Amino acid sequence: MNEDISLRPLTVMLSREELLAVLNVLRAATIPGLDREPSGGLTPEQEAFALVVARRALLARELAQMRADGEFLLQRALLAAVGACAYAQASILAYHWPWGAQAPLRLFGHVRGDDVVAHTRPDPVLHRFTVLPSNDALIEHVLAFCQFEAAPPRVAFDFTVPRQDFADARQFAIAGNATAATALLVQDGVPDAAAVALVATWAAAPRVSVLQTLIQQGNQAVREREFTLVRDDQTAWWVAPTPGAEAQAPVRVKTASGDEIRALLAGGL
Repeated sequence: MNEDISLRPLTVMLSREELLAVLNVLRAATIPGLDREPSGGLTPEQEAFALVVARRALLARELAQMRADGEFLLQRALLAAVGACAYAQASILAYHWPWGAQAPLRLFGHVRGDDVVAHTRPDPVLHRFTVLPSNDALIEHVLAFCQFEAAPPRVAFDFTVPRQDFADARQFAIAGNATAATALLVQDGVPDAAAVALVATWAAAPRVSVLQTLIQQGNQAVREREFTLVRDDQTAWWVAPTPGAEAQAPVRVKTASGDEIRALLAGGL
């Protein structure tokens, strides 16, 4: 099989074609974050030629070697990094909207055994894999990616609000109608001070991150949790759906510190 041909890298950048060549060796069809070919679909002949070119590129970069018998060998550390993404036992998927951004930045963190990897997309056809020393390091990497720094809140708020009213109040606040946004939340039983603080965060064009944790539990079963972080310069909020599939099932909203979010993410790994 494949052998270790160089020292374990901390970070490796792969083109889309190189990544597909590695996945071919791993017998994996895809990983989170591998999008469709930007230039459109390729014919089978084009895909086969792209694989040849990608293997040559990996050889040139000393990320692979060809044995005398013709066997194509990949660096073990590279296989471990991409393999952790392809066959993860636990994952953190992060979608982050910096201030003013229309589309999110994406990070895909994966754990498989002792292998911990963060996969990011610096360009539509480039994939960066960063090997990290521990689950805790991955959590810190994710929080830094999400620009999330939060001390314990000066005033703690914790409440639920109907999902549609939450969305409507947010739209009012973004449109500059803080009075309507606050009134709608208060009408749903949100304390006045909490409603004012949340509306102020929405109106401040906050940083927003959606985080999803996935744990493989055997037999194709996956335990999934999802929550949103909303952060301005004053307050950090954690938002998550309450159990229930109904369209109007309430969401839970609470102020959150960095340590609380670290604990939530650690529970998902």
